[in-house]
Amino acid sequence: LNAMVRNSPELSQYSEFRKFANLRGTGVLATRLYMDKVLDTPYSANACWGFDEGVGMTYFDITKLHGLNVNDESEDNEVSGSIIEIDYYHAASLLVMSDKDIVEKVKRDLDTILGTLSINAKI
Repeated sequence: LNAMVRNSPELSQYSEFRKFANLRGTGVLATRLYMDKVLDTPYSANACWGFDEGVGMTYFDITKLHGLNVNDESEDNEVSGSIIEIDYYHAASLLVMSDKDIVEKVKRDLDTILGTLSINAKI
């Protein structure tokens, strides 16, 4: 919308449309890891920073958010381990990475955050 308003004399006549000129985008990278073990996360949503300059991140324990059954040893388990999603914000510098490199980076960051339990878990 920003570019449409900037490049359209007709739209830019109206203050309602000129407000769209203030919009800007940001790159977001979201990656889900399906782990083979249950990871004990402090909260279902956890804000983090300090891994990449200018890039913020939040990791989510999808199994907790959706109340998925992973603790029961019965055959009724919905998933076999934790599902963790890590979202990076202002992530333009990460979006150019290959899928393989992204997964390795996400796992490495998660290992740093959660420690031994995550290090011992496989994707």
